[in-house]
Amino acid sequence: MQESEIDPATYTINGSVLTITFDDSDGEEDMLLATISGNTITFVVESGYYAEEDSPTGGTIFVEQDLTYVFTKL
Repeated sequence: MQESEIDPATYTINGSVLTITFDDSDGEEDMLLATISGNTITFVVESGYYAEEDSPTGGTIFVEQDLTYVFTKL
């Protein structure tokens, strides 16, 4: 079974900057900036990846990283 979720958003393009505006999980308006270069769109989600795991030596290990998405039209 495939799940899908529809989240309305708007976008504007000004030169090589694509701005996507949407409501975040708290219902607050949020913005995502992307760059357009030829047939490629690139954007970064700051702290977009987060993981937590118990350490074998005790304590907890936390990992948080930015995620970079690159979309290329073929």
